Amino acid sequence: MTATGNKKRVVKWGAVLRRVFVLAVGAVPAICSLVAQTSVPAWKIEKVVRQTGGWGHASQEQKEVVYITEDAIRIENKDGITIIKVEGDSAVFLRLFPDRKQYMMLSPQWLVMGMFWTFVECDTQGTECHVDTTVVQPTDEYQTIRGYRAHKVIVYMKMMGRMRVPATQWMVRDWEALTEAMRQYRQVLRKVFASAGRSKELIKEVLDYMDGIARAYGEAIRTETRLFGGQSVANVVAVERTRVAGELFRVPANYQEKENPFGGGRH
Repeated sequence: MTATGNKKRVVKWGAVLRRVFVLAVGAVPAICSLVAQTSVPAWKIEKVVRQTGGWGHASQEQKEVVYITEDAIRIENKDGITIIKVEGDSAVFLRLFPDRKQYMMLSPQWLVMGMFWTFVECDTQGTECHVDTTVVQPTDEYQTIRGYRAHKVIVYMKMMGRMRVPATQWMVRDWEALTEAMRQYRQVLRKVFASAGRSKELIKEVLDYMDGIARAYGEAIRTETRLFGGQSVANVVAVERTRVAGELFRVPANYQEKENPFGGGRH
């Protein structure tokens, strides 16, 4: 092989490498910008829910995943996806139905009923309400779950109006990731319901009470509920700090809005 041939080959490959390097360097800002725009830091909580019996239903198991960012919550389960978030000066409440490519704006009142009603007691007219501090009853029982010392606490859940159903919550204080994730969960709820009209102060009191329960007993690693002859057991199986796509908290472009007969969605 001649020296001239070697020189030509080196020059040829050198030009290719220089071009690749220039293209790669030029792409770095765009890639970094894309990542910054499309991903956000979040807590991810994974649960497994097992349901047995009740009203003739067969036993089944489902997975639930909760994502929690600085200003949004996304809850995924077999029934669909719920998104709660702060958007500008407004709070947005959405329900997505991936199988039908539909979404529905939810009423803030519906969420208040679902999330906080257990901890609220009102008079018969529903005009005077207060935090009911009797619904949480700690016991002297403990057991080890997933390597954590869990304290058995009875929570009298409110269902179908004023009916109280005892649920057993096994609460842990030393799973740091779960503690931080749930603390951020309640912080998002504080932001979301900061403009909840006359309910704002009551919701703040409920969240203060929930924070106090967490400090005293920890967060629920397992929840056991019996109702209508069946049993539901929800176990937290994983918690991690990660990054997720920002699109998870938006309505996909190909979804059609489904009218909510009860109204709502933004306040």
